[in-house]
Amino acid sequence: MPTPPHVFLPITSFPARFVCLSVLACVASLPARAGTTGPRVPDGFTIEIVTDASLVKYPMMAGFDDRGRLFVAASAGRNLSAAELMKQPANFVQMLEDTDGDGHFDKSTRFADKMT
Repeated sequence: MPTPPHVFLPITSFPARFVCLSVLACVASLPARAGTTGPRVPDGFTIEIVTDASLVKYPMMAGFDDRGRLFVAASAGRNLSAAELMKQPANFVQMLEDTDGDGHFDKSTRFADKMT
């Protein structure tokens, strides 16, 4: 299956795409330094906003599947100790989909719930 149009990373293996996406997501979330226009990436790479906080509030890491869906490991946004987290696991994985093919994710489904 060909890579969906909203996947701009010129890397074919899933682990490499996952690592690149994680690094770029971290870089893209950092504030730009004074006098710069924003984060810089190597030639051949782009950073594009493909969703917003309405679909994902506390993302930690993410990866694409072979159908172009983005699976996001998300935090519940609470700082719990390890013991508290084991008692009441609150983290989850969301599956984001681009249902209209415009290159932006517009649907979020809870894929896995009650995770530590």
